[in-house]
Amino acid sequence: MSLIKIKSILSFSSEDTTSKSENIINRSGKWIGSKSGDTKQFIKIELSEPSLIKQIDIENESSAFIEILVGNLNYLDEDFEVLLQATSFMSPNESKNSLNTNRLKIFTHETDLDEKLAEKKWEVIKIVCTQPFNTNLQFGISSLKFYDGIVNEASREAAKINTGIFSLKKEVSSSEKTTESEF
Repeated sequence: MSLIKIKSILSFSSEDTTSKSENIINRSGKWIGSKSGDTKQFIKIELSEPSLIKQIDIENESSAFIEILVGNLNYLDEDFEVLLQATSFMSPNESKNSLNTNRLKIFTHETDLDEKLAEKKWEVIKIVCTQPFNTNLQFGISSLKFYDGIVNEASREAAKINTGIFSLKKEVSSSEKTTESEF
């Protein structure tokens, strides 16, 4: 269960002069589009080798939604398949007021990723970021990590319990439950 290495950037919609796409490869900073006013940005990356993708850690950079598509080098854009459906990272209110712009989310094959696609090896990943609520923001991603397995039990539990702005209650085992007669 290791970090999947990124080989290269294949293409992108645009990039800022300082927050370039190459920052995602060498993990030296964020990637954002070149100008505000756009509502959609994408970056297409090639992995160092065909890999199973079992966990994705995404740190947002002002994107309202982020979607992950997978494919192979010979795929046309329309052939790419959705591994992670467009997921909310900012609400309309947060977007309009530039709040919580750097939310980190962890996605696993057990809870979030398309199960069938998580069982196949992929060479290319396309990340699509959208920001329809505030056209004054430059947006993209702050960091991105792919793993060929679940990194640790804490990641597994975080993915199950933290579902955006809501948290699910941890299940209580039968030995921890109390009966009405105990009160």
